[in-house]
Amino acid sequence: GVPVAVIETEYVKRTGTRRLLILGTTIVTGGLVAAATLPSIEGGYLSVLPALMLIGMGMGLVMTPSTVAITESLPAEKQGVASALNDTVREVGGAVGVALLGSVLSAGYGSEIAGAASQLPAELQGPVKGGIGQALYIAAQMGPDGESLAQAARQAFVDGWHQAIVFLATAILLPVVSGVGLTMGDAGRLMLTWAAGVLYLTALFTLGFGLGLWARSPASGLIYAFALWILVVLVAPQIGDTMDPDNQVAGGVFAQLSVPKAEQDRIKAGFAGYESFRNGIEVASVTKHFERFTFAVLGIKDTYTGAPLVKVMAEKQGDLLFLFLFSLGLGGLVLLRPINPDRLTKES
Repeated sequence: GVPVAVIETEYVKRTGTRRLLILGTTIVTGGLVAAATLPSIEGGYLSVLPALMLIGMGMGLVMTPSTVAITESLPAEKQGVASALNDTVREVGGAVGVALLGSVLSAGYGSEIAGAASQLPAELQGPVKGGIGQALYIAAQMGPDGESLAQAARQAFVDGWHQAIVFLATAILLPVVSGVGLTMGDAGRLMLTWAAGVLYLTALFTLGFGLGLWARSPASGLIYAFALWILVVLVAPQIGDTMDPDNQVAGGVFAQLSVPKAEQDRIKAGFAGYESFRNGIEVASVTKHFERFTFAVLGIKDTYTGAPLVKVMAEKQGDLLFLFLFSLGLGGLVLLRPINPDRLTKES
């Protein structure tokens, strides 16, 4: 998609944005059709590659003209705001879209694998339904008898993939061809998610702005900010999962070793300090709070699917408050030191 976006600049000048938007959208549609029909177990990655190439090419054609159309619709002095808002909405939409498609794929996989899982002992049925990674791990432990389970898990994953792509295509086309749109409740949930995304990204941008002002050179400050961003967004949120042994072995360590309940409690008591440390890092992660709030508002978490928005907000207001105070606190730290306007215009 990136090479296409680079070379299309000249074509935008020649043909205008409208034709490229139509062409790009058509190619993306073709890519979605290919993604919904071509992938198979036998084909492996090569069966997915054509769809990815079409979607990448189409998105490359759409990105540049859509950004141009948005920024040029406003006066020159406001085009920076338009560009920033466009980028923010794109990032939040991408995060929400990935989460939704992942949920549809997971639900489809769980439904398709249910038949094969029902033939297993009760303690293994949950892990097998939980994900293809756990299913393949269990199948490997079963030796030759697990081959049928591994085959069923792979097929269920492909079927879940097909369902996710069909869901995506339907979500895109249904409002266009049928006039069926979002309800006010849906729009309210999306607006709350957008607001949380703005708070989350504001905190990260504020961090980069502050370090850019405080470091010896703005470039060094941005590098420090990027390193901290990696730590906050990619490392800290995963500590809870990575350091949790129950997430590393299908069904949990205790279930695999058939440890009695009384013995489990005794072992856990010996790791109380470790668990407090792990949980403390996870609770302090702003990304985790953003994830918990948005997943609940959108109903991605099973416990909140179909729940009234008022109930969700009552239970998740602490996560939203954390996002707000985190952004406000970073902004306050930036303002503690005088800002030299001349430095903002200098290159070093």
